[in-house]
Amino acid sequence: FPSHDIQAIVLGGGAGGDVYNNTIVNAQGSAFFMLGFLGNQKFYNNLIIRPTGGVMFADARPGTIANSYLLFANNTVVSPAQGGLTLYSSLHNHIVVNNVMLNSGNGAFIRTLSSSVKVAARNNYFNGVIDATFFEDTTTFNYRPKSFTPLLNKGEDLRSWGINSDISDKPRPNGAAFDIGCFESNDSVATTNPIVTGN
Repeated sequence: FPSHDIQAIVLGGGAGGDVYNNTIVNAQGSAFFMLGFLGNQKFYNNLIIRPTGGVMFADARPGTIANSYLLFANNTVVSPAQGGLTLYSSLHNHIVVNNVMLNSGNGAFIRTLSSSVKVAARNNYFNGVIDATFFEDTTTFNYRPKSFTPLLNKGEDLRSWGINSDISDKPRPNGAAFDIGCFESNDSVATTNPIVTGN
């Protein structure tokens, strides 16, 4: 890739495996760049801060498994310059759940090539600004939510997917339900009504 377009994590044609518990800061391109990924893969508990591209580009090429899934879950995304997920594959079932995206450059969390791209999005939280008071310490990339935020106990339970902890290996759930984002809160009870969108 050119020096100005260095993707953080690249999966080429037919590449498999799960991607989790990563902290990616200032990627000079996309955080995840997937050219014909295999399928039946999970991307979860990742903290992605200020990529100059988008969060993920994913398409289908020879080697892709038809009717397989891509799970993008419990990730926290901060200030992506070119938005969130760009999904081109009509062969995969994309499941986008329990994610936080803050201060997106173009405002879009999910973009698809066409209506034939299958996406199920739910229990995600999007905000055009970063409210640092929501989190423990954004200056050190600690986006663990505080007790009054709309992220606590509002996530879908993903233990059936094998997701049992957060990016710091703190067990999930801590309270009544999963928290939204890559960090599970140290508190177990939310004190405000949530503002959660599904797409």
